[in-house]
Amino acid sequence: MARPCGVVFERWVTPEDADAGRAVLDGQPVHIHDMQIEGDEFREGREIARCHNDRTILGVPLIREGTAIGVIVLRRTEARLFTERQVALL
Repeated sequence: MARPCGVVFERWVTPEDADAGRAVLDGQPVHIHDMQIEGDEFREGREIARCHNDRTILGVPLIREGTAIGVIVLRRTEARLFTERQVALL
């Protein structure tokens, strides 16, 4: 279900078909070159990216005692992957 642009959520549980949700569920970074043209694997993430004009997405899970407890997501409005160094720093 697509959400209207500009809606702010106090608490948002991310689904597995969004980049942040996948990073939490898999416990690994999710790095996508151009989210706006992603296929059905990231339907929710694609709609959010189109709404906000995001292109490149990097989601890195926050891990505590081997369990993902959250995620940090960086987004770019241009389709340009983050460097290996930037990913490692995050």
